[in-house]
Amino acid sequence: MKKLLIILVGAVLAFASCNKKNDNNDDFNLAEKIIGKWVEAEVDGHVALTDEQTVTTFISTTVATVSGVRFRHNDSQMVWNDSRLYEVKIEGHNVTLTTSPNPGTTLINELNVKSITNTGMVCRFKHSTIHNGETVDVREHEIRYEKVTKDFGDDIYGMWECDEITGGYTYNDPNGRLDFHYDGTYDFYVKNETGEWTLVIRELNEYIIDGNWFALRWKEAGQDMLFEVWDIDNVDDGNMQWSAWRKDGDGTTYLQGVKWQKVNRNGIAMIVKNEEIDYWRQIEAAFRAACQEADMEAYYYATSAENAYQEQIEAVEELSNLPDGMLKGIIFAPSFGINGESAEAEVAALAMELEIPVVIIDSPVDVTSPLADCPYFGTDNTEAGLAMADKVDADFIAAFAMTNSPGVERAIAFQTMKPDTEIYLVGDEAVEEVEAVIDDYNDFVFFNGNDLVDVIDMLDEAGKNMYTFDVYEEFLDELIEGCEHFKGIMAQNTFLMSRKAVEAVLNNASQGEMVPTFYITKDNLNDPNVIPFLEFYHKR
Repeated sequence: MKKLLIILVGAVLAFASCNKKNDNNDDFNLAEKIIGKWVEAEVDGHVALTDEQTVTTFISTTVATVSGVRFRHNDSQMVWNDSRLYEVKIEGHNVTLTTSPNPGTTLINELNVKSITNTGMVCRFKHSTIHNGETVDVREHEIRYEKVTKDFGDDIYGMWECDEITGGYTYNDPNGRLDFHYDGTYDFYVKNETGEWTLVIRELNEYIIDGNWFALRWKEAGQDMLFEVWDIDNVDDGNMQWSAWRKDGDGTTYLQGVKWQKVNRNGIAMIVKNEEIDYWRQIEAAFRAACQEADMEAYYYATSAENAYQEQIEAVEELSNLPDGMLKGIIFAPSFGINGESAEAEVAALAMELEIPVVIIDSPVDVTSPLADCPYFGTDNTEAGLAMADKVDADFIAAFAMTNSPGVERAIAFQTMKPDTEIYLVGDEAVEEVEAVIDDYNDFVFFNGNDLVDVIDMLDEAGKNMYTFDVYEEFLDELIEGCEHFKGIMAQNTFLMSRKAVEAVLNNASQGEMVPTFYITKDNLNDPNVIPFLEFYHKR
């Protein structure tokens, strides 16, 4: 009897252990596999209608975004979610996403995951809207998701002409053109009776793109808001194809398609480096906006790494294939290989062949370069270092700068005014270096902003004052939230620098200029120079 009891206890423990394994979703590897972008493929056993799809992107196991468009039946209001931010909680096979779009309203998405692979996921889905403590909108479905790896966010900018419509009725005009802008708006053109393209005046034209999911909405004067959602199947070599599952009047589903051709227009090229850096994304945003205002196409190229000069050569080759007369100028920030290789000769040769101007931005070229006489727009790093020294009250300071970078010039200039400063040369991160001297200084200055990102919390907890160069979202958050020890940001005016470069191309200017830095603190967040940074990071 005693032996039987031991066997039963062992069985119970084994069963509990098995359940515990499921609770921790070790059999799914859910926390690992769920990271990425997911779009609804089937809902309750039927193909997901494209107009009703949502896209959920798990940025991490604690943060996700959701994009989706629909009309709420209870109040006939449009839901227009462009990557709305959600908090994520994972417990066993259950994933809960929560957000509060406004005071008194909470949105909750609950996923009970039945199975998940690297490409697909099946779950029981429940949405709840809680308004002032009352649940007003509940939807439950069995959903099969597909993981999306395509991202066409940078491929749709510019003007496209409809080439073919198949599969049934769509609001798109077979003789229409759509001109997509960087700011999430677009223009719609149709041909008039004489064959000329004319702009259709509307109260609103907006779009969202999230991976390959694409939503448009528009409003004519005196009319209701309308929208369509599409999947972008492909963008390649000047051609773009959309598809969508729709429901017919008899309840059957059908597949719809639209093909587009890129309309080649006069434009300006920008060839820069290191697309992973916010600095260059800010320059890109201003470049696209300035081109849009000038009614020019923005041909933008950024390399995958700081020294990937070969990718800049490939960009020049691609630009050389544009129709004659279309490229009106090049804005160039050279990337340099290990042995100093660059695309400078190729840029100079194309510009000479096409008789177009070249403007250098941010990264100066050598006096022996074939581009040495081109206008240059950038930052005077010596003046920037002196300006930072004027903002730091302390004298005994730890300063961090990346080797072989403008940060060294800034640090040396800073040290001329603050001679007790100790300069530490570091790589792309400075965690170990900061840890080693954190007790030795009260003030820490970073002449390259990315060195500070990983040590903000450490320095704040230690009560150390922080100053930095370049505007990152994390830095603005510290100022907005009033962090006592985050003192300020010396900002290179990326937006103004980029706009001045575009103006120089349009005016075929012979001279450039140094664009001054400016200082951002919690007290001047409404300064006109600061506002573009806040808008870039969606802080206003």
